[in-house]
Parts: sequence; C-alpha cells; structure tokens
Amino acid sequence: MRKTVVMALALVAGLASGALGQGANTLKWTLGPEKRIWLEGTSTVRRFSCSTESFEAVPTPPPSLGTPLDKAVRSVDVTVPVKSLACGNGTMDEHMRKALKADANPEIRFELRTYEVGEKTAEGTAVKAEGTLTIAGTTRPVELDGVVTPTATGLRVQGQKQILMTEYGVKPPKLMLGTLKVGDAVTVHYDVVLEK
Repeated sequence: MRKTVVMALALVAGLASGALGQGANTLKWTLGPEKRIWLEGTSTVRRFSCSTESFEAVPTPPPSLGTPLDKAVRSVDVTVPVKSLACGNGTMDEHMRKALKADANPEIRFELRTYEVGEKTAEGTAVKAEGTLTIAGTTRPVELDGVVTPTATGLRVQGQKQILMTEYGVKPPKLMLGTLKVGDAVTVHYDVVLEK
C-alpha cells in the first residue's frame, strides 16, 4: 500500500519554507529525483518492505511565483499506481496487488484538505496534514505528520504513518495453507526532496 502521502506533505513542506527561512512569501518548488514511499510489515515468516518512486501530486490552485505561503494551495491530490509498488519478489507483488484489488482500484489516493506548520526545532519543522486516504476503494480520514528540513537545494520531507489494512477493507494475505500470514498493521514511510 504505497502512500501517496509523500507528495502531499512535500507540497506542504514548500509552504513551510517561510518557517525554515527558505524564501520569503512565495512558493516555487519541484519534486527532486530523490523521492520514495515504502511500507514495512510483518508476517509469520519474516518482515517485508515494498516501495515505489512513482507517484504524482496535483495542487489546487497550481502554485505560482508570488503566491503568499498561507494561500499557496487549497488542496493537493496525490496518486500512486498500485502496480508501481514492488517488494523484490514477483509472487509477493502479485499477492499484494490482489489484496489491494488493483484491477478494480488501480490507484491509492491521498487528498490533502488542511495543513498546519509547526515550530522549528533542531530536527526540523513539524508539518501536520489532514485529508482522506483511499485504498482498495475504501476512503477514510487520515492525519499525517512529517518533518521538514532544509537541504542545499531546497527542502526534505520525511515521516511515517501506521495503518491497519483491514480498516480499508484489505484482507491481509495468507499463503501456504495459512502457514504464512501477513500482519494487519503496516507502516508507511515517505522521504521526498523539493528543489527550488
């Protein structure tokens, strides 16, 4: 379940740039080549990790030079193709896509609706985003926390969120007559760099 959360928080990170001292009252950021969403989970056999670098985000309205930070975007729609998630094992990928009902629901979507920029600390600036997350055709409200740090060329946003697959109508896969059972909880991580 790759989380499109990354790009949404990345755009919010752009809004946080004022708090980071990265440019006064304007927003003009692009996604850098360093972007990744990955999930980690457990099974009765071993831990696993699946990741993607393929996702996109569409802000409304599109950010433009000269827009005040607090009014830069009203919402952000982030989508990740389910088929872009890879676990390093073709059989596992197939079972994951089946569990996520990829044929009927080919995308995971996060829709950002509100955000808050927190205080700057030694670790970075906290960012909180609220919206909805749709997985396998089920949509639920979600709150995401991230940390924004300055880089040589822009901003980096990192964070994680634990979710339960069953809350989205996803049945954790079972294989080998039930000998291998995937745990319900997965932790979604995101790490993205925005460049000026």
